[in-house]
Amino acid sequence: MKEAKKSAEKKTEAKKEDVIDLIFKSLDVKGIGSIKKNDLLEALYFRGILEDDLRIRGVVEALNSSKDEGISPSRFRTIVSPHITLIEKALTGNLIIPDFVNFCSFITNLYNRTIQNKNGVVSDSIPELGKVDPDLYAISICTIDGQRFNLGNYQTPYLADATHKPLTCCMAPP
Repeated sequence: MKEAKKSAEKKTEAKKEDVIDLIFKSLDVKGIGSIKKNDLLEALYFRGILEDDLRIRGVVEALNSSKDEGISPSRFRTIVSPHITLIEKALTGNLIIPDFVNFCSFITNLYNRTIQNKNGVVSDSIPELGKVDPDLYAISICTIDGQRFNLGNYQTPYLADATHKPLTCCMAPP
């Protein structure tokens, strides 16, 4: 029984190493045996995994503590091993939106078309709402896999009191 468990653990570990090697090789586009720290961060960014994602905090900290010279395959393995499940899913297109760049392009187009709409007025039914700058506009999206995309004034705090109303109407049965 112990031998079967050890064998299964070795197979899992071997698969994990193979995945890490494959990811490293895919990032090492020049084939020089090392990558820059931004190679991984940019690859994740274009798949919707942002640097401030808590799930890859350890990776970001390790990469930021690395010097500007290249990262070797063994250093890369040390950095990504604890987070390989998410990194593998992202870089192999196995998150809920596999073509995140195209998705973001569509959302950006939607944003650019809708920002032109200046119809309506800011509600003053709640005093705080009446104080909102009507020119603030943002779109923020977070998928069930944690892919995120933000446009516009998304860092400006806002009163979320009535945010649920459009969503509730969309979900209501016909």
